[in-house]
Amino acid sequence: STGSSPSITSSPSRSSGEPTRTPSSRHAQEGSKRWSQSTSAVLSRIAEIQRDEIEMELAMLKDIVARPQQSVTGMEFKFLLDNSDVIGENFESIITGLENVVPYVGSDYDEASQRMVLFVNMIRVAPIEVFMSYGDRIIALYDEIDKFSRFWKMKKFIMRLTFIGPEALPFIFRAQKLSYRDKFFAFCRVGASGRSITEPVLLEMWEEIMSHPGTGASIQPIIIAMKRIGMPVPTVPDDHVHKERIVVAKERFSDISTQSPVEMCELNWHRRRR
Repeated sequence: STGSSPSITSSPSRSSGEPTRTPSSRHAQEGSKRWSQSTSAVLSRIAEIQRDEIEMELAMLKDIVARPQQSVTGMEFKFLLDNSDVIGENFESIITGLENVVPYVGSDYDEASQRMVLFVNMIRVAPIEVFMSYGDRIIALYDEIDKFSRFWKMKKFIMRLTFIGPEALPFIFRAQKLSYRDKFFAFCRVGASGRSITEPVLLEMWEEIMSHPGTGASIQPIIIAMKRIGMPVPTVPDDHVHKERIVVAKERFSDISTQSPVEMCELNWHRRRR
């Protein structure tokens, strides 16, 4: 023996080659465990706070519906608006509250208008299935109030109406802030059930696109809409400026039909499947 110090990486009680936990590795593992427990506790506390806030906001909502004349100035429902499932579970109360306040809404941003905006924002984030199931009541409200309220003209809300079906098309036609692409998307969502209404409009838009050389970016979305509502894509002469784009688009979207899922209406969906 040379009297050298024993190694700190092995132990006589262990088989040859089996490492011993050094103080630093034990500290690291203990620290990691404490960090994991701390993180779990923080997340649990956050979830508890969120549940409490949602319950408080639900109580406020029920009170507003029960007492239509009370002020809603300064009220916020940010936790409810971030939880569409909870909105869906309470949709009947929300739309009832909206139906009750609509007769009192004027052209100014008064108390009734503030109440209406609260309800509209909730309806807008409800799950699609719930939104669609209340389609008749939403359309009836929209028809009554759209004439004088800018809040019902928000693009996101108007585009959501397309999930309801052809009943929503009159509001799409009246919407002033929708681009050609927005309208293609809207008609595509409505699908074959609205073809008798949307086909003449799409043909008119097609002629407009074909008459200008700088409108090629609209060819793909309009062809997607045409195919999903079940109408044939018009032909153009071989020497037409958009001929090649049309041929490519028809080939790329050849699998779209009236039975295609609504997701196919989005160009981004097709980009992701390349």
